[in-house]
Amino acid sequence: MENLAQIAFEDINAPTIMIMEQPLLAAYGNGGVTGIVIDMGHDTTTVTPVVDSAVQNSSIAQTAVSGAAVTTRLRELLQADTETREQFDDASVPLAFAVALKESGLCAIQLPGSDAADSSERQSFEFGGKSYTVSKDVLARAPDILVQPTQASASVLTALVRQAVLGCDTDKRAALWENIHIVGGSTQFSGLRERLQFELENTVLPASNIFALSQTRDMRFHTLPEYFVGWRGHAHWAAFLGACLVAKVALADARHFVSRAEYNDSGPSIIHTKSF
Repeated sequence: MENLAQIAFEDINAPTIMIMEQPLLAAYGNGGVTGIVIDMGHDTTTVTPVVDSAVQNSSIAQTAVSGAAVTTRLRELLQADTETREQFDDASVPLAFAVALKESGLCAIQLPGSDAADSSERQSFEFGGKSYTVSKDVLARAPDILVQPTQASASVLTALVRQAVLGCDTDKRAALWENIHIVGGSTQFSGLRERLQFELENTVLPASNIFALSQTRDMRFHTLPEYFVGWRGHAHWAAFLGACLVAKVALADARHFVSRAEYNDSGPSIIHTKSF
């Protein structure tokens, strides 16, 4: 945190600074103070329990299966598809092509038992001013690793969620399940929430040691409140919205932020003395 304070004051020339945990801000952005925050970024997917505005650091679970892994998997599948591979001059699918295809919105996660795409069905895609066709089956299989990794050593997402919940007090677990927040750039794949809900309801929730006997087993996913009209379609930015909301409240009270004058007097260590 001291390095962040130095960058903010000495490089960016910020007038004030306040540092908070990203999962907590994501919960705030979705209108909550308690819940399981599943943050799918580029390099890692992190599952963080937040209870009454407090991040439960001892119960955080993490895996390297994230956006970068989807890109790698997509490129491997494209390269293995002869018809796709032959559309390139050197018979090699460029990484930039796989990245653009992943971010195009064509990739989607399917529910088990749904009609799988025929491997012979093709989807057109424009890249670099040229039209290509890719297998619809590949578009469905690539992002599926976010929920069901292909590597035996990789942790399954539902297992990480279960691990994070079990690390919290028994009387808080029901509230965690009732407030699940999915955030991060790699959560934009269509069908992700539905697939994750299906997997949790069929593999995790039936486990008797997650809840106390008196607790109900309800599960709800939360997203940005409807009154934030301008944020519709940007649920993955919940943490940024949360930071905006906190800034409006906290930056009005000098007890919660570090000013430039305080930084000049005490140095970077001053950042440890204030919190929201």
